[in-house]
Amino acid sequence: RLGEDQFLLLQPGVLDDADPSDPKQAQRRAEQIADAVEMATVSVMVTMINGRVVRVAPNPLESGAFPYDVFPWEPVDGQLWGRGIPRKMAAAQRMLNASARAMLENAGMAGGPQIVAMRDLITPADDSSELNGRKLWWFDANDDIKDVRAAFAVFTIEPVQQAFQAIIEFALTMADQLSNLPLLMQGAQGQAPDTVGGLAMLQANATSPLKAIAKQADDCLFVPHLTRYYEWGMQDPMVPEDAKGDLRVKARAASALAYRDFLAGFLPQLLPFVKDPAFRLDPEKYISELLRANRFSPEQVKLTEEQIKALEEQAANTPPDPKVLAIQQKAEQHAAEMADRQQAREIELRESEIERQHKMVIAEMEREIQVLEFAGQREITFDQLKAMLAKTAMELRHKGQMFQAEQRFAETTGEGRGL
Repeated sequence: RLGEDQFLLLQPGVLDDADPSDPKQAQRRAEQIADAVEMATVSVMVTMINGRVVRVAPNPLESGAFPYDVFPWEPVDGQLWGRGIPRKMAAAQRMLNASARAMLENAGMAGGPQIVAMRDLITPADDSSELNGRKLWWFDANDDIKDVRAAFAVFTIEPVQQAFQAIIEFALTMADQLSNLPLLMQGAQGQAPDTVGGLAMLQANATSPLKAIAKQADDCLFVPHLTRYYEWGMQDPMVPEDAKGDLRVKARAASALAYRDFLAGFLPQLLPFVKDPAFRLDPEKYISELLRANRFSPEQVKLTEEQIKALEEQAANTPPDPKVLAIQQKAEQHAAEMADRQQAREIELRESEIERQHKMVIAEMEREIQVLEFAGQREITFDQLKAMLAKTAMELRHKGQMFQAEQRFAETTGEGRGL
């Protein structure tokens, strides 16, 4: 590609004022002419039909990047199109064809017996050598061969179908490995265990090639294609210089597919937690994510604002169903019964606590009596100690009775200390 200044150098009269006898000016003129006529590499797009060029257009990108995107199944150095599944499994396919053909040929040979007979000694009664059922043969014995089994024998070709079947299975396994497309992806379960966990693991392993292909689509299609759009936009002279940058495209097709596949298996397990109000999960958001994970748009099944408003008005104007009211009353009654049981249980626990404290006080006094008896203190008689014990027990019992009376009064009137 010749620059504007180089084209001007070749115009007549541009250097006419130069003195040809001056060595410096002559050398400068020769260098300018050499630079002007020097060939430059230009990136173009050429369309050819049967080896004939029918169209040539300049590359729209100044960088000269390849303006086409090609997605090979498997990249190969020096080949734009790479290798596809048929070429990858060609060796396994030839092995499979040869093994199946050989097995059928062996089956044909082993399907009937091979008969060997001496022509001079064995003669068919019907003068026909064709084999059929209940056929009569004549045997002419001589001095050397007197037993017909020495002149007539039947041989059977041994079938080797199991050996050929093993080769066929090996060819199929090789095809799976070479093509990176296991039969499990095509619906064949094979030796997969009939359990949820085992099938989930096998499904994840079987779909890993699809994730690799999606990642390759990112690298071969989306990233370079979108990058060229950005470069082409940056070439626009209308774009201000401060708006230009070095944006890099980061495709997420493979990771997004893997994440969506993970959600499709995980979200159904979350349903019991969504129903439980203790976890405070939004059912509407949950069903939206579940639909998206299964490749379905929630907008296609959602109600419009007008439909939601109409349903709310209908619900407000519709009298409650007697069955629903009965269920609600039953639920409220059950809740009240549970509250009464809980309150009675708390009262019982409180009374048992008072009784336990009462027993502890009595035990402590009995211990003190024993200490006084063993210590030999006679200032307080045993009867006086027993009277003290009875008085304390009566006070504790009176406190318990007062607490129960106050509790019943609070439960009946709604006033007082209560619990």
